Amino acid sequence: MAKAYVLLFDGYADWELGHVLAELRRHGKVEVVSVGFTDRAVVSMGGLRVIPDTILSHVDPQEVLIFIIPGGTIWEGEYPAAALEQILHRLEEQRIPIAAICAATVAVARGGLLHGRKHTSNSKEYLSKCIETIQKVQIM
Repeated sequence: MAKAYVLLFDGYADWELGHVLAELRRHGKVEVVSVGFTDRAVVSMGGLRVIPDTILSHVDPQEVLIFIIPGGTIWEGEYPAAALEQILHRLEEQRIPIAAICAATVAVARGGLLHGRKHTSNSKEYLSKCIETIQKVQIM
């Protein structure tokens, strides 16, 4: 049975996940799987310490009902983009919904998945500025 996968990382915006995860589990009877960039414990913005159930490279799109990415300041700086973009593209190919909340839309935009799509991210200027900043950091 497909499960809801949620990416967790140091500084993730824990409050952005509260309602959606509770309703998926309570009303949808959907199992939730936490995913990390690594298998090390992460600490949310609110101070919640969590050990991910699995890592990005182990996610099988066939098991994913929805992939949820919360906001956090990580998206405005450096992060393991290649690992995330690889799974996002695999999910996209399988037409599996990707729910990027708040600043997480930067990661989806950076992966080229927002081109020509309606979305509820911050402004185009915000996305462009974040992606430009990330590119400058990588060049230096």
